[in-house]
Amino acid sequence: VITLQREYNKGDQPVVFQTYQTYLKGMHESVVRDLERSKREGWRFGAKVVRGAYMVSEREKAKARRVESPICETYEDTEANYHAVIETILRHNVEHRALPDPLPGKMTEGEILIASHNQGSVELVTRLMSELDKD
Repeated sequence: VITLQREYNKGDQPVVFQTYQTYLKGMHESVVRDLERSKREGWRFGAKVVRGAYMVSEREKAKARRVESPICETYEDTEANYHAVIETILRHNVEHRALPDPLPGKMTEGEILIASHNQGSVELVTRLMSELDKD
């Protein structure tokens, strides 16, 4: 997906969005890495942030392979990961607005699609957007 983002996310809006499944350990670090990559390379970051849907099968695969499960241990861990990813992307965008006329190779604002029916998450996002003056 990163290759496609580099090629197609050069205009005002991203065309290609990466899905970040936050039930996976380390997903926050992946988002930070990809935001930095987009900033360094000058393309528009696009993210769809979800909790995830493959928890059972991922655990079964890890068990069959005799490796550590890539899944967060608890729902609360997943929730914390989900919220950290959202906040990181929104704060990245606030930093972008403070820059004068970004150029290629400089920070570019990203777009985020937040997929949730969880009331607490929706309230967190609306509070953060208000706090950060983000529309």
